[in-house]
Amino acid sequence: MGKKKKRIVLVSGNLNKVNEFKEILGSDFEIENVKLEIDEIQSMSVTQICEDKARRAFFVLKVPVM
Repeated sequence: MGKKKKRIVLVSGNLNKVNEFKEILGSDFEIENVKLEIDEIQSMSVTQICEDKARRAFFVLKVPVM
């Protein structure tokens, strides 16, 4: 019996980013790509922008996201 792949939900409209994740993580992970239109807050902090978008995506999808 094969090892079950870990599932990661990646929220991105950038297919190059999705392919890069797949290449880096290898075959142990199942990458599910979801494209959502999420407003981006205005901030000088990349961390704040990413955290806000992840929270909004989680609210819509109800699963942990990257």
